[in-house]
Amino acid sequence: MSSTYDKKTGMTTPPALANGFFSAIAFLLGAATSTASGYIGMKIATYANARTALEARKGVAPGFMV
Repeated sequence: MSSTYDKKTGMTTPPALANGFFSAIAFLLGAATSTASGYIGMKIATYANARTALEARKGVAPGFMV
């Protein structure tokens, strides 16, 4: 697979198959990191909400102090 030369821009372009492969890898990596960050964020939010709700049983002031 060789690159092609574009006379308009004066640049070489990678073959379409390699470009598509790297785009697919980047998409999958982005999807995986987005899923992981969403999962971790929801775990943290749920944990913080549970702590706040537990302290709020004692009153409004302790709920805000957590």
